[in-house]
Amino acid sequence: MLKIRRELSEINESAVASLDEGFEETLTLHRLGVFGVLGKLLKTTNIIESANA
Repeated sequence: MLKIRRELSEINESAVASLDEGFEETLTLHRLGVFGVLGKLLKTTNIIESANA
């Protein structure tokens, strides 16, 4: 993810800010081994999109 962040910083700072916003949460889900289960549900805060994920 850090490599992606570096590459994005040259293209779009807004994308970097979005990536930074969810960085710790993403790592935590991976550490707990639940990214596959919860990651899809938590990718969006839009309740309709979450239900359809």
